[in-house]
Amino acid sequence: MISQNDLYDMSYALILIRGDIDNKLNIEILTKMKDVLNYKNKEFEDNQIRIALASISGLNYEKWRFVYHNNLYVSHRILQNEKIYDLLIKFIQEIVFAMQNKNLEKSYDLVDCFHSLPIIIADNNFKVPRSYWKNFIYPYRKKWDKKFLKNEQKISFDQYDAYIL
Repeated sequence: MISQNDLYDMSYALILIRGDIDNKLNIEILTKMKDVLNYKNKEFEDNQIRIALASISGLNYEKWRFVYHNNLYVSHRILQNEKIYDLLIKFIQEIVFAMQNKNLEKSYDLVDCFHSLPIIIADNNFKVPRSYWKNFIYPYRKKWDKKFLKNEQKISFDQYDAYIL
């Protein structure tokens, strides 16, 4: 399980990826984040995204400095909604697929509409507000794929959201 702090770290990592979309390490970075999300039933620990990314050799230290410093948090909100985990994983898979196919424009657009989602989820009680779909996903759909995440949008994220440690 991850906390809101891991979601913030994920957003920052996505911003760095967007700024260097053709970096050869992007797929590995995304895969490490996906691996953390795939262990949603794992016991919670702090700094999971940072620890996973710090294990990648060859990261630009100056640019990725934040992953080498673990934070000590005094409060935690834990993401428990499996549908949110599934949504984040699906997004990462789409980006990796576009990158593997060397479609940098599509990769950039995917990261651009995804980078704010983890923060939005963390700041909205682990829910995806309607405004996210309208402001970020609709423009992507218009340009690339009219059915992108349609099923995920229909799912209600109102149940079993979070608990405070």
